[in-house]
Amino acid sequence: RLAAYRYAPFEPPLLPNGTALYIGAHRSGEDGLEFHRRFALQMHLFEPSPTYFESLSSSLRGVPGFTLHNYGLGAQTRRSWLR
Repeated sequence: RLAAYRYAPFEPPLLPNGTALYIGAHRSGEDGLEFHRRFALQMHLFEPSPTYFESLSSSLRGVPGFTLHNYGLGAQTRRSWLR
């Protein structure tokens, strides 16, 4: 788990039954799953890499409360080629 590699526990100020954006969810969305479990959040996961997004979609298939987006978010609009 990614959380095990952190130096200090990450405790975001989240309200139960809220909505959260997880930018760069990678292949499994582990942290998103954890926040969803702990806070009953509706999660929007963003992953721009097509190959990572495919893995993410497979790992979260059938899990309620998640909306997956196959693009990134940033300060500027631009196109990049990712694999």
